[in-house]
Amino acid sequence: MAFRTTNNKPDIYVIADFLEERGWMVDRQQRPACIHLTVMPSNLPSIEAYERDVFEALAYAKEHPEAEKKGNAALYGLMARLPFRGVVGKNVVKLFEDLYRPEEEGGGEEKGWMGAANRLLAAWNRLIKKGAVL
Repeated sequence: MAFRTTNNKPDIYVIADFLEERGWMVDRQQRPACIHLTVMPSNLPSIEAYERDVFEALAYAKEHPEAEKKGNAALYGLMARLPFRGVVGKNVVKLFEDLYRPEEEGGGEEKGWMGAANRLLAAWNRLIKKGAVL
């Protein structure tokens, strides 16, 4: 589910920053600007605390209209306002192509879990080329 403020007043990304300062992981969305969350049975014990923090964040944002989004909210909001959407799209695609390119195709230096994922995908690709996997 997702929620937003009317006409982004107060700024939903300021609310997102407030929630992150309280320790919540916040998934920002755009068009319209909103906060997205997935609720699962394991979240049930946290619902009241989350609700309390959302209302406190909303009150803070209303009381401080001068508050500016910062951190992830500022970056996410900036990306949403870039006029060259095609450039953004091409760069995102390039990022994922580089990130998931198998080693044998020159995927570059590997970091953390992505290296293991690349090795697994490269091995799978070799098996497919040999006809061992359909």
